[in-house]
Amino acid sequence: MVKSLLTKSTTWSYENEYRLLIQPEHGVGLQQDDGRVLESFTFSPACVRRVDFGARYPSEKIQSEIHALLTDYPHVEWRRAVYHETDFKLEYVTIDPTTGAEHHGPREEAAQ
Repeated sequence: MVKSLLTKSTTWSYENEYRLLIQPEHGVGLQQDDGRVLESFTFSPACVRRVDFGARYPSEKIQSEIHALLTDYPHVEWRRAVYHETDFKLEYVTIDPTTGAEHHGPREEAAQ
């Protein structure tokens, strides 16, 4: 399991992604309604620069998620992955956090 979390294909290297793994004993337990405990930890909102919603994330939930996070993350860029019209790859559209309008900016694509 740990190996799969620490391994990333070089195909995705352009993302410059950082992954942070913590030991459960250093986290904060969050009790869920169904009794499960999820481990979490706190961090400065300044650490988050962008939130990308997946292509299959329900569109009707995106604006409510942004609204819930916007107070603590007003500086964040919000994006949604969309399937390319002709090629087997993803592109990203920027989401205006106040209106929900989507804007195609300079093409940034994700390899599949």
